Amino acid sequence: MENEKTFTQEEVNKIVSSRLKEERAKMEKEFSAKMLNEKARGILKEKGFNPDLANALKYDSEETLMQSIELLGGGERIQKPGYNPNSGSGNVKPKDSIREAFGLPSGRNYSEEVGAH
Repeated sequence: MENEKTFTQEEVNKIVSSRLKEERAKMEKEFSAKMLNEKARGILKEKGFNPDLANALKYDSEETLMQSIELLGGGERIQKPGYNPNSGSGNVKPKDSIREAFGLPSGRNYSEEVGAH
């Protein structure tokens, strides 16, 4: 323990000051990134894109953010309110092409017939 290094108050102040400066820079960088991400989400939503795309885009400034959003172009858009797709709703019965080919009537439910016997 005789060789333990001791620091002067000035050295301690420099070390603490340096670490505080590094921590502040790190926090400012994180804050800026968070603010830019919020801006990205807002712009994406405004342009009709899914705001979660902000996490997939690569940007470190407003300029690169706008370039990334412009590159999306025809990307996935949020469905407009009141939009109903023409298919896939489950309300349309598919055509039975085999029955049609043999000239048989369509619309028979064989599962009910099997259960009735």
